[in-house]
Amino acid sequence: YGEADTESFSADGTGLFSWSVLRDKNGRITQKTESYAGGTASVYEYDYDAVGRLLSVTKDGAVGETYQYDTRPYGTRTYQEINGVGRLLSYSDEDHLLTAGGTAYQHDADGFLLPYLAA
Repeated sequence: YGEADTESFSADGTGLFSWSVLRDKNGRITQKTESYAGGTASVYEYDYDAVGRLLSVTKDGAVGETYQYDTRPYGTRTYQEINGVGRLLSYSDEDHLLTAGGTAYQHDADGFLLPYLAA
């Protein structure tokens, strides 16, 4: 697919940070390793369902993110949990995001997201 699989960053000849990824046959990232100077590497693992939707992300073996989808053919995300904080997502019949956790969203007649104004 032509995407980079690794990159390193340095300053004054000293390595500061590097990352590398492994991809499946469809080009999806299945593993990412991040390394910082003087520190240990962190390994992220990405798990997908049979149609390619992201199901979970683990960091160094601990689950940090999980996702659930509805039964529509394209699988709209209906739930996400990141670092232990979960939120339900709901959508209109036109697939516009209506709620994400306790936040509600509005759209104009053409389906464009209206500016969010905090109460």
